[in-house]
Amino acid sequence: NLHDFDPGVHSIPLNELDELHRWAVYRLQDLTKAVKRAYEEYRFHTVFHRCYQFCTVDMSALYLDIVKDVLYCEATRGKKRRSVQTVLYMVGSDLLRLLAPILSFTCEEAWGFMPGKTRDRGSIFLHGFPEGDYLEDDLDFMARWERLLDIRFEITKPLEIARKDRFIGLALDARVGILAGDRELMTFIDDNLDVLKDLLIISQIHSYGLEGEIPAGEGVLMWESQEVPGLKVTVEKARGRKCLRCWQWNESIGEDHGFEDVCPRCASVLREMGIQCREETAAGVGRSGRGE
Repeated sequence: NLHDFDPGVHSIPLNELDELHRWAVYRLQDLTKAVKRAYEEYRFHTVFHRCYQFCTVDMSALYLDIVKDVLYCEATRGKKRRSVQTVLYMVGSDLLRLLAPILSFTCEEAWGFMPGKTRDRGSIFLHGFPEGDYLEDDLDFMARWERLLDIRFEITKPLEIARKDRFIGLALDARVGILAGDRELMTFIDDNLDVLKDLLIISQIHSYGLEGEIPAGEGVLMWESQEVPGLKVTVEKARGRKCLRCWQWNESIGEDHGFEDVCPRCASVLREMGIQCREETAAGVGRSGRGE
């Protein structure tokens, strides 16, 4: 994922990162502080457990799962992909240094494959622990994201039920609707619909509002949370067609006569990559007798 990334050239300033990426940086900071304190107190089991939890919960089960779409489908040199690579570089560099005292040979070998000039300065053991102070503490930001993740966790429950009941196959096949029982919760959800869509890795999400009418009948799964009071969720098949490139469902697929099988986002990326649409290719053959 970092094969084309030079941190000295391609890194995105931290104040320009989207919220998801800043959340990941905050989690990395928390890990660094906890692990350094554990080393100082000779609690090596804590080092292992905190690093293991960070890798399996914060990274693998959440952040890395979400950003795969960006890494694989966004423009290669685009800001969105470079933002992900910026965070992955930070995580890789810091995690290797934190683990080096107890996973020495593996970290030393991996350090030699890190991009940029870091690896040119010799052994990983000639580098100190990371400082872990990239961003100033923001308790309001972290409290908001804790609430977002709690809501996300609740919505994954009906998504899993829908998969087991064969309403959908993958989460990307789903259209999720949300109804909240009070205005404060509804406002919070409405303000964060796009974030929740990314966190859930679904194709479509919408809000019913406070007075919205929830559809019933075949093809719609209805579910009410027991942990978040007033939260009700519907899951149904996403509308439109499935993009053959990113697998997200979109009602606009087919409207681009050059790229009829992909969504508008993917069509834009393909054009930026210089891939010709079918009409342009056909026209090129007609003019010159061969494709460009």
